[in-house]
Amino acid sequence: MYYLRKKAKNFPVDGLRITTTDCLFDDKISALWQQYVKKNHDVSCISLRNAGPDFICGKKILCNTHWKDVDEVLIPMNLGTHKHWILGRLVFKDRCIYLYNSLDSALARKNGLEAAEKYAVLLPLFFASLDLFALRSDIDMTSPAYRDKNPTDAFRVKVVTGLPSQSENDCGAYVLAFAEYLIQKRPIPSDLNIVHHRDRISFLLYEYGMKKMTENIDSGEEVEPKNMNRELKRRGKKKIAE
Repeated sequence: MYYLRKKAKNFPVDGLRITTTDCLFDDKISALWQQYVKKNHDVSCISLRNAGPDFICGKKILCNTHWKDVDEVLIPMNLGTHKHWILGRLVFKDRCIYLYNSLDSALARKNGLEAAEKYAVLLPLFFASLDLFALRSDIDMTSPAYRDKNPTDAFRVKVVTGLPSQSENDCGAYVLAFAEYLIQKRPIPSDLNIVHHRDRISFLLYEYGMKKMTENIDSGEEVEPKNMNRELKRRGKKKIAE
């Protein structure tokens, strides 16, 4: 997800601003949800000292972006004891989390909705604590999605249908495939060849890793493209000269 997050940040398609989370974020949200449920939905569990706000404010992971500056957030979600990964897509203008699941059955949909519930409930509480919507002017608070809603009301959750289904233990590859199609603003094909997609991703990661080794690229430099850093330095030197 890191490389897709980097691609979405540095090379947005048609101005679509997207960031992603990671498995550590899912661990933090899941742990907090257990505590929240155990304490009978006591909102005192929700604190800016939790790790969640750091992720939301653009910290914790490389190439992250403050969520006040994005249109969508792609969230890998683990179904816990079911040992299955799905992709959540938080769309701010819709006030909705869309679920992309590579298993298509009544049980899989039920498990996916249960996994998404913790995000649908906890994220609005974090946003209210951070006063997130006061920081962005692009959200129409009078739109049907937001009208008559309290800031802490749970987000709507919708299961996306018509997706390709896995036949092997390929849920992680499907999550990456779904995320890449969404970042590129391309429709997800129902006949996705996940073997080809997995091989392609593996090859690209290998090539990128080899390039980092041969060109001695530091991970810290990956936050922004090198040519962008050079351009910023050039502009700085020019300004000093003037």
